[in-house]
Amino acid sequence: MLIQVKSAVLINQNYQVVFDYISNYTNDVFWRAEVKKTIVDTVSICKGTTITQQTFLSKKIPVFVTTFRCTDFTKGERVVCETTTENAYWCRSVRAVQQVNGNLTKVFYQLGFDSSIVQYGLGFKLPRLIILFYTKQTMRRYLRILKNRMESNH
Repeated sequence: MLIQVKSAVLINQNYQVVFDYISNYTNDVFWRAEVKKTIVDTVSICKGTTITQQTFLSKKIPVFVTTFRCTDFTKGERVVCETTTENAYWCRSVRAVQQVNGNLTKVFYQLGFDSSIVQYGLGFKLPRLIILFYTKQTMRRYLRILKNRMESNH
């Protein structure tokens, strides 16, 4: 069962600055609480970059390693990363920016993932509705953190 969640936030900061920040996955530790470490195999993210993240999945799985590959990259606009075939659970992340006017930028964040990772992390199955609700709330919280960081010049 796949989970798909989207959210957006307006940030009072230049769109290129915002894009450079969100497309650099090593910055995830500053706005996504579960991310503990990120390693990338290129100097800057581009199509084909491999991204390895260590995350806190749950008390049962405090260190979970996921490897992503950047599958789509348009500088200043959009970055898409998807888990590689070696991963047990599929996940896809889309991050995009759009200049609204002046220094106002709209950030779009979309996440898709295999819900069985939740059962793996918790040790029991949760209803789809609860997973969707929790993921949406977490995504909104992360975008608020991102907004605060970007508006205070990180």
